Amino acid sequence: MDVLSLLREYLMNWVIEPVTGQFLGIFDFNGRLGLSVLCMSYSVAYGLTLRVDYHAVCGRRSPTLSRKVGETTA
Repeated sequence: MDVLSLLREYLMNWVIEPVTGQFLGIFDFNGRLGLSVLCMSYSVAYGLTLRVDYHAVCGRRSPTLSRKVGETTA
C-alpha cells in the first residue's frame, strides 16, 4: 500500500497538477487564450456547420464546391 501512495504523490506533483494548471490557464485572461477567443472560435465553427447543413438541405452547392478540379470559371 505504501508503494501506491508514493506513486499517487509522484503523479500528483509531476503530472496531474501541472497539466491541470496549464488547462485552467487557458481560461485565464492573462494566459495565451481567453474564454472570449474560445467562444469566438466555437461560434465560427457553429456558423460554418449551419451553412453546410443549409446547403445540404436545400440541395444547393456553393460555386467553389461545384467546380471540378482544374476547371475555371468563364
